[in-house]
Amino acid sequence: MKLNRVFVFNRVLFLLVIITLCANYFYSQKLTAEELFWHGFEHHCNKRYRKAITYFTNAIKRKPNYAAAFYARGHSYNFQKKIELAINYYTKYLDLNSKDFLAYVYRGRCYEELEKYELAISDYSTALNIKPKEKSLIRPDYSNLYLVRGDAYFKLEKYAEAIVDYKKAIEINPKSKKADKKYKEANVLLKRQ
Repeated sequence: MKLNRVFVFNRVLFLLVIITLCANYFYSQKLTAEELFWHGFEHHCNKRYRKAITYFTNAIKRKPNYAAAFYARGHSYNFQKKIELAINYYTKYLDLNSKDFLAYVYRGRCYEELEKYELAISDYSTALNIKPKEKSLIRPDYSNLYLVRGDAYFKLEKYAEAIVDYKKAIEINPKSKKADKKYKEANVLLKRQ
């Protein structure tokens, strides 16, 4: 009798899952690309990255050049530590919107995580070249961008270049203890070369 109850419970549970999946599928078929994007964004904000990626993918299927969906999908992969996929989608986004300095920063961070420092430096340099001239709410100063590019140079043992970036980071943000420490460290290592 107990085995029979478990069997019935499992069948009912299976049917509920199938019904839910079908309902979600038909519901998503009626949504616009923008609505799918915002559903994905909500899931991303709630750390449900796999579900977010599904919504972003469906938004892209509806609107193949939907730049924001490529960017958000890259972000979701980045948060899942699927760095190669994140780079792929940041790149697709940048193909559609090459003036977004933050996308270059995020892709640069991904390259750095894969120890592809030259590519990271290239993205950080591009970001510095296109960064907004006015102070923004997102990045009130760009000292961190000089700091991370300096770190990439440092990891390549290009201490002279690292020193230039650390010095610029200190000029922008004189209170940066990390930039000051890295500046001193790079100077010591440069003298040893």
